[in-house]
Amino acid sequence: MPNSVNRRFNLPPVWAVSSGKGGVGKSVIALGMAHMLSFAGRRVLLVDTDLGLGSQHILTNSVPEVTVENLLAGECALADVLVKVGKNLDLLPAASGLSESQIKYNPENNNLKLALSGLHQDYDLVIFDTAAGISSRTESFTSLADEFMVVVTPELASLADGYAVLKNAAQNTSIQQFVLVVNMVQSGQEGENTAEKFSRMADTFLGLELKYSLWLPYDQSLRSILMRQSLLREDGQSCIFLKHMQNALMGIFEDSPASEKNKPEVKEDKINSDLMLSSQAHKSDKRNVKKYAGEPGNRVTNPSRIVSRNDSL
Repeated sequence: MPNSVNRRFNLPPVWAVSSGKGGVGKSVIALGMAHMLSFAGRRVLLVDTDLGLGSQHILTNSVPEVTVENLLAGECALADVLVKVGKNLDLLPAASGLSESQIKYNPENNNLKLALSGLHQDYDLVIFDTAAGISSRTESFTSLADEFMVVVTPELASLADGYAVLKNAAQNTSIQQFVLVVNMVQSGQEGENTAEKFSRMADTFLGLELKYSLWLPYDQSLRSILMRQSLLREDGQSCIFLKHMQNALMGIFEDSPASEKNKPEVKEDKINSDLMLSSQAHKSDKRNVKKYAGEPGNRVTNPSRIVSRNDSL
């Protein structure tokens, strides 16, 4: 079911892509998702919500005159900030280099919801690329999300911080659907083991069954593509990372309760991919996407328990 706040403010389905720490590929995944869905026919709005330290305008080779910070401060209208970065794809860029004192945004006000209200008329989907970590500003954005994606890498610090972000979203928002992406894995075995470990931890300590858990491979060619700011151009289409992501995520979006309308039609990529969703019990569908299914008998659910970053990994 769509977030009740979104229904009130006439927002389309909203996905929040988040992480516990920087450098895990969160913004690249958010942009890749937006590009993939827009190319498939969805009208997508990508919102850079990392206020003061935005990067999406850099990744998309855009030079915005005003940013989302100006919009939230009431200094301009939504149409003034929108940057068209591709067919069916618009960007709300964030500024880069603003200090906390320069950002005139109070998360306790409704100006974020009001600024974005009515987007359902122009977009089929909104993707928030959030700031890494936990803050009241980030929470004000994620509270609007219907679906929450947490991005981690196999490194222990990334897993611990990603778990903290997931816990905060589960306890302090009304989000019902959670997705895990383990990025930059060196092998299928590493990806599957990491995804299973994280999913089991969320199930045991939070009573939270991740709707999907998946992994994406490390791709050496991705760095040069990003350096050329060409992820959205033709030379980015051969990137193995993006092909893996498309194979996995299209199934997730088509199965999303928040994304029932205007499902895109995408020809299945023929790449010989071993990308799978990690699971204790799973069954592959035609997209080679495996849905996570927790084992209810092994679940320990105690919503009143306060879990810290020291919960066992």
